[in-house]
Amino acid sequence: MDKSKSLLEPALLSINPMKIQSFIKDQYSLIPVEVEVSCINGTHDFDIMGQPDAMIKEIKSKVFSSFRSSGLEVPTQKKIFINLRPNHIKKSSLGLDLPIALGILWETGQLPLPKQEMPFVYGELGLDAKVYQPLDIDFIEAKLLEDDYLYTGPSSAPLDFARFEFASLKEFAAGSCVEAEVLNYKQSYPDADEIYISRELADLTAVIAIGEHSAIFAGPKGSGKSTIVENLAKALKPLDTEHFSELKQIGKYFGEDRQHRPIVSPHHSSTEISMIGGGAKAIPGEFTRAHGGVLIMDEFLEFPTRVQEALREPMEAGKIHLARAGERRTHPADFLLLATSNLCPCGDFYPAQKNRCVCRLTARQRYIEKLSGPVLDRFQIFHYAANVKDCDEVYLPSHIQAIHQRQAEFANESLSSKVKLSDIEERLHEKTDLNKNQYFGNLSRRRKKACFQLALSFSRWRGENRIRQEDFDKALVYSVKNFEQFRYAISKSL
Repeated sequence: MDKSKSLLEPALLSINPMKIQSFIKDQYSLIPVEVEVSCINGTHDFDIMGQPDAMIKEIKSKVFSSFRSSGLEVPTQKKIFINLRPNHIKKSSLGLDLPIALGILWETGQLPLPKQEMPFVYGELGLDAKVYQPLDIDFIEAKLLEDDYLYTGPSSAPLDFARFEFASLKEFAAGSCVEAEVLNYKQSYPDADEIYISRELADLTAVIAIGEHSAIFAGPKGSGKSTIVENLAKALKPLDTEHFSELKQIGKYFGEDRQHRPIVSPHHSSTEISMIGGGAKAIPGEFTRAHGGVLIMDEFLEFPTRVQEALREPMEAGKIHLARAGERRTHPADFLLLATSNLCPCGDFYPAQKNRCVCRLTARQRYIEKLSGPVLDRFQIFHYAANVKDCDEVYLPSHIQAIHQRQAEFANESLSSKVKLSDIEERLHEKTDLNKNQYFGNLSRRRKKACFQLALSFSRWRGENRIRQEDFDKALVYSVKNFEQFRYAISKSL
């Protein structure tokens, strides 16, 4: 026998290992990993490379036991090398048993090669060769599979991606795979409350929903602040399939089966870590849970100061950075913030109006000063909610339907709150004269941007994409004048 040829044979086998695609854990989903399987003649060895965790290292015993239970050959006369790519990532997974087992069977020629060049496989193996779906299988994003399908165990409920299921290795070897049902998710929102609101409030809720502007509603108790905010969250437009899929993955991380964009309403006693996230592994908090949806902070001034201050980064950048010992994470946190607040401890105060407030002047000022200037400045809208009796101008459910119709008309346009200031200035109507208003010369860039973006939303609510003078006049009230009135009230000790 030619000794040089015998030395080359193992090398030739290792040049073209069997390649399979599977999944490992990420923050909110499962991400693809390439499983390379190479079997070389020689003294038996079984080695898994690519930074596997302890659970993955236990796969050898399960694989060989399942082979024996199925009557398949256990390759005891071969060196088996498993490589998990990319190699620089530490890997943890519940479903690498099946891809490694099938990879060995395909590599050793015990099963015919699949038609798919690099098949997707994800599943758990029992010692008796039964195949199970991992508990986190619904974290797989449908877009990762594209036109491919997944080999896995039988499921108890439909999933939103194509797959072939089988109950055991013996069934798979016999070609008994079943094409499973694919579930198509549809977004559906809960019905709005059957109430009536004023025309002014209806217009405001419409522009908030159309442009997704952050807003704070302040006023006495019983003025309907919380009711309006909760119904406003139901008026947001549905997302496209790709973005909604991302929100579903985040929802699964928090144990939610989402049918619509998230509406998160934490209690004002929530701690800083529960809101921001943190801990030894820098896990996400309520800010990330609200990503892509609405964060409702009822009784805003009752939240701890550190929680309020932590809103600066997500409101500005749409994400939050967490750094802990040996761990750095960036979590998504792009949400619409809707806040409500009373203006005094007893909840009855309203500026420039006769009211029943019994609080001392110093108590009112201390209460309102809980809201810091930088946090307040990041809200685009400030609205004073007054008690309105017997209002029957606009029926809210019908109004929300009208909002959805207007959103559909501008579905291909960027949200007003995301449009750059320079782009908005190009949409000014030729008869719009900003110099008529004394406020514009003294506005900060952030206030000016908020005013322009809100004016664009008012124009879209009218059905146009060109900003008129009347749009600016309305936008100034909510984005500038009400803020100035609030600051003046604080400076004068109310």
